[in-house]
Amino acid sequence: MQQLSEKMTDKIVLIAGGSSSIGLSIIRYFLREGATVIAPAKSLDEITRLKVSVADIGNGTLITQVTELPDYDTGFDIAETIVEKFGRIDIGIAIFNGLPCSSQLTEVHISDWQNMVDNEVTPFFICARLILNTMKVNKGGLYISLCDSSLFKQDNFPPLLKIAANIKMEMSKIFADETKKYNVKYHHLWVKRDDEVKGATPCGENDSVISTEMIGNHIMKLYLSKTDKPDEVFQSFPEVSVL
Repeated sequence: MQQLSEKMTDKIVLIAGGSSSIGLSIIRYFLREGATVIAPAKSLDEITRLKVSVADIGNGTLITQVTELPDYDTGFDIAETIVEKFGRIDIGIAIFNGLPCSSQLTEVHISDWQNMVDNEVTPFFICARLILNTMKVNKGGLYISLCDSSLFKQDNFPPLLKIAANIKMEMSKIFADETKKYNVKYHHLWVKRDDEVKGATPCGENDSVISTEMIGNHIMKLYLSKTDKPDEVFQSFPEVSVL
């Protein structure tokens, strides 16, 4: 594993969606690097599971609290509190797992449509809007919108997921363009598992789990502009390993 020179002991990392397997991998990575990691959770049970999952890590500081994201006012209060206490957000990561819905668009129930808007599109906008505005004020930072592509097959893209993905990509283009003059780096990162890259259908939750070191290290490289294409907004991360 390539050693990265920058220490993270004074860095503030905000991770929305940290209760997912990918989110936990990222949290563990940045804690090991000594960062202060802020990970909002939806319930006390999630907080308990998160703390147990990182109990073996002696570095870094984990801060979490129960939130009702994607409520805008709640998110605004969280961002404001972080800035008041720490002065900035160095790295913001929002993780979106996607909602499984394989129906044809002419057969999609209105509740599935509303679910897509409420739990995919709106949270995507709120997280980026709040964190990026904070980074603009502080004139620097890295924002990652990370989408797990394991819920669909590339040759049969479900309509609702396609619509949500295209909306997210359009928002990403605009957010990246608006913030780059403030020294803010924006990357829309697709995480593809090994079985997807080979064209196979994902079989189970534990197949080709992304390792802590690989995904966290890749984000660190994006932060330090040490990737092959550091200015490219849309990137994919196909490399995987078992934890």
